[in-house]
Amino acid sequence: MTHARPAAPTTPLLALLLLILLGVGQPVAATASVVRPADIDTEVRAAIAGARLSGQGSLKVFGFHIYDARLYVGPDGLGSDLGGDRPYALDLRYARAIKGRAIVKRTRQEMERIGAGTAEQRRRWEQQLLGLFPDVARGDHLTGVYRPGRGTVFLRNGRPIGEVAGAEFARAFFGIWLHPDSAAPDMRAALLGAARAS
Repeated sequence: MTHARPAAPTTPLLALLLLILLGVGQPVAATASVVRPADIDTEVRAAIAGARLSGQGSLKVFGFHIYDARLYVGPDGLGSDLGGDRPYALDLRYARAIKGRAIVKRTRQEMERIGAGTAEQRRRWEQQLLGLFPDVARGDHLTGVYRPGRGTVFLRNGRPIGEVAGAEFARAFFGIWLHPDSAAPDMRAALLGAARAS
């Protein structure tokens, strides 16, 4: 009597699983909503006087929810230069567990795709982020706060985990979501919904 072996996973299934783990794909349409100041992390409020929600969106891959993103700006809004003199913050709330190394790898790939920084800068930033970004679980928040003249401070669930100096890094990192050539144009539009000065 022979026993049938279970079928091996198909290549498309493996590709789907890889996409989910790396947090890549096309975002769903997103809308802006109002968040009370009490809901904004203390560090964001400290860095951005009068912080307000500019917009938010969700990233889904083949229907699987990866994360929700929120962009906060100050009363003067977001400047045209992501490394300029206006502070802002991007908060990602993860809907599933993802390894920190996978987040960093995808970050570097997206920086390269939008042409941000040199190859050497991207290698250096990747090493810095490997030392900062933890594995995330469902419900965890990773927040990047750009502070002009200082650089980008990263928080996990509202607690500082480190920073990367320089305006060039801020342009590259936040450009993943906010650059005109972002791989997620719908997400970009949703985040920038109310980014101009109020």
